[in-house]
Amino acid sequence: PCMERNNTYRKGDILVRSVQLRTMEGTETSGIQMGKGLRIEVAMDQTSYTDPVDIGVIIKKADQQVLAGINTIMTGTPPFEKKNQYLARLTLPELHLLADHYILDISITNRSKKRVDYVDAAAKFEVIPADVYGIGGIVNLSSGSFYLDGSWEFGTV
Repeated sequence: PCMERNNTYRKGDILVRSVQLRTMEGTETSGIQMGKGLRIEVAMDQTSYTDPVDIGVIIKKADQQVLAGINTIMTGTPPFEKKNQYLARLTLPELHLLADHYILDISITNRSKKRVDYVDAAAKFEVIPADVYGIGGIVNLSSGSFYLDGSWEFGTV
């Protein structure tokens, strides 16, 4: 279950009930290797709220520094049917985060950008060091929070 929060909601508004993290293979997890993907499942309850909503995931470092966010605005969210529970799944096929501890916040807003629910630290996970460049070494945190996937070319001037 998600941590308690001090937000107030109208009866029938969507509330984030739980957040589960899974590997790309579907196994529940609290840690992934650098360069691997992550699936985030957000379970929500609602009774009468049928307007479309946007769901956002905010990735933070353990010290609350915001690193990145992604939401459903890019693909749109269909209106919810009259049901009591919903499950939204976000697949991030490859995270370029360096080894460290991270926090996920979950945001639910209506299309007018009014907050319907927000959960600080809805889930926590660790990124485990791995040789993402295939050079026999690990990128360390002094390089920032992300590693870049690129290639170099050399030539004459």
